[in-house]
Amino acid sequence: MDSILIVAHGNQSGDNSRTERQAEGLREIVGLPVFCAYRRFSEDRVKAVMKRMAEQGLRDVLVIPMFMSANMYSDSIPRAMGLRDAGSCGIFREDDRELRYRITTTLGDWKGSADLVAEMADAYGDAGVLLVCGCSDKGEPYPLVKRSMEIISPRGHNVEYCANTRDPEPGAEAIKRMRLGGSERIAAIPVAMGATVRFPTEGVEISHSFGDDPGIPRILADIVEAYDDSNISVVISAHGSEVEMEKDAARDCASILSERLGMKVRYAYKGKREPTVPTVMSEIANEGKSRLIVLPLFFAPGMFADRIVPAKFGLPQGEHSGDVEVDGKRIHIEIGDAFGIHPSMRNIMEDSVKRNITNGERTTVMLIGHGSPDGWNSNVLQMNAGYVRDMGHDVLTCYNEMENPSVEEGLNMVLAGDCDRLLVIPMFVSPSNHSTVEIPEKLGLAPGERKGTLERDGRKVEVIYAEEIGLSPLMADLLCDEYLDMLPRMNAV
Repeated sequence: MDSILIVAHGNQSGDNSRTERQAEGLREIVGLPVFCAYRRFSEDRVKAVMKRMAEQGLRDVLVIPMFMSANMYSDSIPRAMGLRDAGSCGIFREDDRELRYRITTTLGDWKGSADLVAEMADAYGDAGVLLVCGCSDKGEPYPLVKRSMEIISPRGHNVEYCANTRDPEPGAEAIKRMRLGGSERIAAIPVAMGATVRFPTEGVEISHSFGDDPGIPRILADIVEAYDDSNISVVISAHGSEVEMEKDAARDCASILSERLGMKVRYAYKGKREPTVPTVMSEIANEGKSRLIVLPLFFAPGMFADRIVPAKFGLPQGEHSGDVEVDGKRIHIEIGDAFGIHPSMRNIMEDSVKRNITNGERTTVMLIGHGSPDGWNSNVLQMNAGYVRDMGHDVLTCYNEMENPSVEEGLNMVLAGDCDRLLVIPMFVSPSNHSTVEIPEKLGLAPGERKGTLERDGRKVEVIYAEEIGLSPLMADLLCDEYLDMLPRMNAV
């Protein structure tokens, strides 16, 4: 990391001095160049500022979204850079220059922000505290407000929240409840980057906003420290096929993450096939780095992801965190979760369906899992089936072995129905004997074929056999998200 970019919404008046002031405070703490960019109301838009940074020879920027919660604004930062289909880690290219970026959690979602709101409340002594905030479309307050109330309430404050709208009723009702609750003094704290209280507040003390608090640079510096990966190695852990295949999700994702993160991201198989875990761990120990993040490329929690993988890396079965000794060097390890339960799987499932269905014919989607004796494969398969169901498709879940319904039973259901086309998505990580031989044979496809026809009693159903879900072009994005989620936890140890 050689620079920091703060991305804010931008003030309609054109006065962005608040953000510039907080950036200057951060600059004094961390000693790195800090830039500001805005979504609107400024010439310093994200792409323009990234271009200037690249021209100055900067190579690795940490991007901090100065928003109150994760939303369409924070999620659209890569698009604001001019990048399409980019994720939370990537590379901004300008002419022959490259600027790697990583996007952190939003300021409002950072754990220390709730403590700062509580400090603002404590400044008013025993007064009641009214948190004035923006809300979701459902009327729910920002997560920051809920977390702040959990800290403030046990300290003896009578605390309420209300939406910051021009409608006076919600604010008046909240103030009335606080008066009835015994609060003679009430302090209203705008939990926003700079909003003023919009409703009448006669007899209420008005605090400066959260975004104006002098403690913000300290919070931003904590975020910078939490996302420092200068002493961290990364390994993608996978099952591995007995036979080397042309496509391999672990190898391919490791290559993509290496480019995006600007470090060597390794991959290791759990069995005898190289590179094995012991081989990779010796390499890491010889590099001198003392912290390791392991990203399991397994579809579901269970025996492999929760027992075998930790054991392979020297941790007790079921443990995802701990210290091990390798070649005389102590390494702290944090192991992530199986990818099938990650929220980004919704994007991957939607993308897989859209890439294989290009017109409006009635289509049933069949997800085929491996199957497991502990039921975890089934639980995760059903969750991912829900994402496809949300797209409006009929969905079947079947298993190659160990669980029911089998693939054959699923095909019987399809032929008994009225669909014209069947999209089959093998929920496997990489090509293997299961996905390239056994399942195609059950579908009536020759090895290597991706399309065919099921026929029974004169009824025909077109079959489309998608690639293994682990080969999705979005899988690297999911692993980047998991890596960034794990960084603060690693650096807190």
